[in-house]
Amino acid sequence: MIWKWPDITSENYLEGATRLLGTLPEKTIHGVMVGGLGALWALRDGFDHVNLYGSGALNIWNHLSVDELSSSLESFTLSSELFQEELKKVILNSKSGSSQPKFEFLVQGNLEALVSENCLSCMLNDENPNFKSLKRSEYQFLGIKDFKNRIFPVKTDDECHTHILNSVELCLIDYLP
Repeated sequence: MIWKWPDITSENYLEGATRLLGTLPEKTIHGVMVGGLGALWALRDGFDHVNLYGSGALNIWNHLSVDELSSSLESFTLSSELFQEELKKVILNSKSGSSQPKFEFLVQGNLEALVSENCLSCMLNDENPNFKSLKRSEYQFLGIKDFKNRIFPVKTDDECHTHILNSVELCLIDYLP
């Protein structure tokens, strides 16, 4: 089991999560997946027994980033915005001493287009004059419609971060060998 930390990690979250991680018996979890350098730096020193993994939120686009972070991370989830040829270049040009770094790719799902610390759904209350007629309990789904009438689903997490998902689900299963 790998504990996936949020892509936006506040100091309070880092303090609480590292404290909890320090109390877990060794080998309870296999590692922690981080999406930001702040979380990586918080775990790099003092948690040598914890394997660290880079999520897609690190936005790894080139072999220089991989080479720089390979001493800290077990594997990298490369940016989902890279084309097949760009993915090949990153993998072929990445060096980690004598071993090849491990890479992961997202192949199926509704990917995040944006994460924000602002709580979009918190605006949907009686005190906001723009949404006076919309009460939070009246909707099951929240989305943003663009000028092409595509709807981007919006979700809010426990820390009131807004996650805007892509309007189209990613499906690369047909491209797998």
